[in-house]
Amino acid sequence: MSTLNKTKILTGLVVLLVLANITSMLFLWMGMRKNQPVGFRQPSEYIIQKLSLDEKQQKQYMALVNDHRSQTKNLRDELRIYKDSFFSLLSEFHADDSIKKNTLIKISSLNTQLDLITFHHFKEVRTICNPVQQEQFDKIIKEVIKMVNAGPPREDKPGRGG
Repeated sequence: MSTLNKTKILTGLVVLLVLANITSMLFLWMGMRKNQPVGFRQPSEYIIQKLSLDEKQQKQYMALVNDHRSQTKNLRDELRIYKDSFFSLLSEFHADDSIKKNTLIKISSLNTQLDLITFHHFKEVRTICNPVQQEQFDKIIKEVIKMVNAGPPREDKPGRGG
């Protein structure tokens, strides 16, 4: 087989792999967006509408959202750094197991802190609701958590809210 034929075959395979990768990413991205109810860009909008929060409750709620975002911003940034560091170990032929383990422990700790802060945040949100709203809150909270975990659309990167 000539060098020219080999080059054509390899180029074709690379193009095919790139197209397959792009297709996979699109399906993944579209699947993640399905977790978010139509018409809602932020979990906060969803909560306000689904619970029919009045103006006073909305102000209290948005104060809780802003507080939650400020509490979690540094943790999320730190978590991103540790995850980047962890996955950069893939490029090392012999990544040290103790480094991997310690990085995973730190990631786990940061995730635990974030989950606890988010748990307490939603506990506080529930307290600003009247009894009827609390019943509705209990029905929608799992959907809200899915929205929070899916994160905001990429163009809204300022932060997650809920």
